[in-house]
Amino acid sequence: MRRLLICCALVAVLSSNGLRVEGAPLVELEDREGKHVGRIMAFDDEQLWLQEQNGSLRLMEKEKIRGFKQLSRSFRLISGTDLRGELRRELGTGLEVRGTGHYLVCGDPRSVDRYAQVFEDVYRSFFSYFS
Repeated sequence: MRRLLICCALVAVLSSNGLRVEGAPLVELEDREGKHVGRIMAFDDEQLWLQEQNGSLRLMEKEKIRGFKQLSRSFRLISGTDLRGELRRELGTGLEVRGTGHYLVCGDPRSVDRYAQVFEDVYRSFFSYFS
């Protein structure tokens, strides 16, 4: 639920007057929580959205950022295989990770395939509606 809210907030930020950054470099930002590596997706005068290499999004307040370093000229997401392994380590036992053409879905082993199919169906419907 928390990640859904973050994604919805990102859409709202990108739809507003915030600056969109494309082809951004890989950067490291440091705040009191630690170091965060990714690319800056959008920003305004007060905050920014950092997309980490695993695809997660982090909203950061600019005034709380203590350090900035450019690590590379190009940002790359981690591979689906690496992300699947990361999810398995993070979630532990009891949940399954299923891959589709566009998603990695985590859930109860008895229902994860159904959820994965629903996400794929929504993806296809969305893109065929706007094509």
